[in-house]
Amino acid sequence: MLRPSNSMIKQYGIPKSVIKQAFDDNPQARQFVRDSIRKVRNLCVELGIVTFVSKRLWKAFGIWDEPSPAVN
Repeated sequence: MLRPSNSMIKQYGIPKSVIKQAFDDNPQARQFVRDSIRKVRNLCVELGIVTFVSKRLWKAFGIWDEPSPAVN
């Protein structure tokens, strides 16, 4: 989602180790992704469209954080 596509990696010759270090093995990058979809995730929870299966998928992809409380 927030990383270069495979075609871009190939086109510019970006080493796999660099991609792994910058995105895959980087806790800050993973948290950035979770933070970037927080509003969408909270809206899905609020609308009641998060199912047991979808929540497990979000967790499996490492993009699930517990929804933050509503701010009025």
